[in-house]
Amino acid sequence: MTKQVFVEAVAGVNVSNGVVRMMMVEQDFSNNVLGPDQNGDVPEPRHCQTVVMPLAGFLYSLSVFANIMNDEKMVETIKQMQAAGLLPQEKNDGNSTVEETSVSSKDSSNEKSKKSAA
Repeated sequence: MTKQVFVEAVAGVNVSNGVVRMMMVEQDFSNNVLGPDQNGDVPEPRHCQTVVMPLAGFLYSLSVFANIMNDEKMVETIKQMQAAGLLPQEKNDGNSTVEETSVSSKDSSNEKSKKSAA
């Protein structure tokens, strides 16, 4: 039987001696069940799980994520969710858009292919 754990996000990644630890968080609704309270306080992230894996496995995971982000259906889904206000839009502080992330991931993987072919 496979165990599934729901997490809101990865809050941090620590690499030490070839071992990667990813700290997962969920929202702590113990004080703010319905979102911001009258003081403007919002639910805080709470550590709920740590994923531990070898560096090689983590690097492979990054390539899997890059492939997902380059998938046309994923790019379109993210754009739709941004348009609906469910995901944040690009900020003017240099953060890249989904499209730019996909292109830069493709460019870096093309560069790796060129280097390995040489």
